[in-house]
Amino acid sequence: MSNKPALNILFVDDDSAIATAFSHSLQTIEASLDSALKLDIAESAEEALERLETTRYAIVISDQRMRGESGLALIERHRKMDKTAAHILISGLLHPDLPEDPAEGTSLVALLCKPWRRHQLQLAMAKAIAFHRRQVAKLAESGPDNDFAAALVIDPQGSAIAAQVAQRAQNGPMRIDHVLLLEEGLKLLAKRTYHMIFVALDLPDGPELEPVTRLRQAAPDTPLVVVAAPNRRRQAMESLTLGADDYILRDLDSNSALHRTLRHLTQRQRSRQRVGYLTSHDQLTGIWNRPSFLGHLTSTLANAGDNAQTVAVFSVDLDQFKKVNEELGQEVGDQVLRTIGGRLAALSEPFRFAARTGGDQFAVVARPVRSAEVAKLANELRLTLAEPIHTSSGELVAPTHIGAATYPAAGRTADEILGAADVAMSEAAQNNESVVVLLDKRRRQTGDARLETELREALEKGEFLLYYQPQFDLRTGDPVGAEALLRWRDKSGEIVPPGQFVPVMERGDLIVDVGAWVIQRACQQLVEWQRDFPGILRIAANLSARQFEHPGLLHAVEHALEQTSIDPASLELEITEGLLLKDTEHTQSILSTLRAWGVRIAIDDFGTGYSSLAYLHRFPVDTIKVDRSFIQALDMGGNGAALVSAIIGLAHKLEFEIVAEGVETAEQLQFLKNEGADLAQGFLLGRPSPDWTPSLSLST
Repeated sequence: MSNKPALNILFVDDDSAIATAFSHSLQTIEASLDSALKLDIAESAEEALERLETTRYAIVISDQRMRGESGLALIERHRKMDKTAAHILISGLLHPDLPEDPAEGTSLVALLCKPWRRHQLQLAMAKAIAFHRRQVAKLAESGPDNDFAAALVIDPQGSAIAAQVAQRAQNGPMRIDHVLLLEEGLKLLAKRTYHMIFVALDLPDGPELEPVTRLRQAAPDTPLVVVAAPNRRRQAMESLTLGADDYILRDLDSNSALHRTLRHLTQRQRSRQRVGYLTSHDQLTGIWNRPSFLGHLTSTLANAGDNAQTVAVFSVDLDQFKKVNEELGQEVGDQVLRTIGGRLAALSEPFRFAARTGGDQFAVVARPVRSAEVAKLANELRLTLAEPIHTSSGELVAPTHIGAATYPAAGRTADEILGAADVAMSEAAQNNESVVVLLDKRRRQTGDARLETELREALEKGEFLLYYQPQFDLRTGDPVGAEALLRWRDKSGEIVPPGQFVPVMERGDLIVDVGAWVIQRACQQLVEWQRDFPGILRIAANLSARQFEHPGLLHAVEHALEQTSIDPASLELEITEGLLLKDTEHTQSILSTLRAWGVRIAIDDFGTGYSSLAYLHRFPVDTIKVDRSFIQALDMGGNGAALVSAIIGLAHKLEFEIVAEGVETAEQLQFLKNEGADLAQGFLLGRPSPDWTPSLSLST
């Protein structure tokens, strides 16, 4: 049985199949959340309101479109009933007629679209739990109503007190445990957590002030109220010197006295909670701060040492995050940090807890783990954080550098382990690697060594091949070229997707050798096409960050141009926005040299990084490739169309060519034609293939 604090959850949807699916999804992620969850289901807003009248729910998840009241209307009514509840709205539309990003501080913490993905639900629930806890901690600012969930009354005559305490609990149901003896109360304290204790003086098994002393020892931080007969006022006042917080004289207007006491203790307890929260949590993201993280890590290491377990600590740095605040503003930067914090809070086992340890740095703990698993876990963490982030300026991708260190190999104390992870992270940033794992104080690991060996053999044995996805001129409908995409046919003959092997190559110089082969082979293919199809103008190839920054890049490009004798303007090299954010002399020098040779430069996946069109205008860039996520949004309502239209218009004013990626429907294609996009590629026009032949136009 879980010992996590239980939270009541209410799911509201008039479709029973959706409710069943949600219940199943919640079960699959509950282990990753730091709270046990009790789920109730309501099939209408009316049924939900009936439940809300009798039960206090920490989180309410509601469909937007239901019979009767809408989800938003239900949320507004519940918000007036309970200021601590968090709300999640579900819609069958990707962009319903709702705010795209819930405002900070409101109880509507997330919007989910049907069907939701596991990580989306994890993030939404983690945000909801964090919001609920923040609201509970902030109750000192919202008024004097009692918000305690459980009270212990130790008093042979305490029935009236227990009834009055329950009646005064105006913010929700309160559990009242009433016992007659001190020893019974102490046994309950050993098993349960209480937010308030009432104890009578002169109990049968606790004479005079002994109950105060023993209860204060057993529960030093729990508010304690003494109940005494009117003729015991002196002893009641003396109890305050022994640690009691207040006293009530029985039968002397005890009702008003109890009201005063509850108000006083509620305010005091809320202040304690608020101070505790502020001192232990990062205020922007809601996860632990660095001192709390080190405290939790110390306890984790002690427990791991007793059980001979390995603990992994991951240090995460957001690459070039300073540019976000400079180019897009602090509000967008804060949105990025909150999203990263929420994703870390929603991580599932074996990840245990996370913290924000610096301005753009985070830390995560995983246990128990095997040393061989650490690199894999680091990459899983990297992929989780690489999911696009929705901000008020559009979708961004936050590139990261991750360092990892293990206990006990890399250190024995919390400071040593976190310090080692920070060193590994710094090394990853300096070498432009995604992940560096410090196996001990001397050895490091940057990935799957066996896979890297297989990839080197694949290059030697000619197992790599290129797929080509055609690009069409939207004015004429004719194919003008293609993008070359790397694939690997392994020893079994299976085609391996690039996402499974390219990250390993990017951690070392192998990506440089393979990248040079890609450029050479792409140029050779272009020669073959231009011989048979004179209208083919170009071939595009991707450059990784490591390949771009390697001294051998210019030589590889120059060699390919010389060997194939193609027009340099027929070769287009695609880079990411992140490379330009560094804005180093090396970046400027490489781009200027390529431009001087006549080679075209394209920015791939525009809109998923940190840059802006105005920023890109500072560089010798020819083409902007609008990311497929923007093109997909054209079919989903909202402001997707306006955003794509604005990008195309501004790009043309800045004299950039526009290529739309991921075109999959005729409606998307027609919109792009109408808005004046130059080129397009996507499954509607042609899937990547090793055998593409540029013989068809859009009109055929």
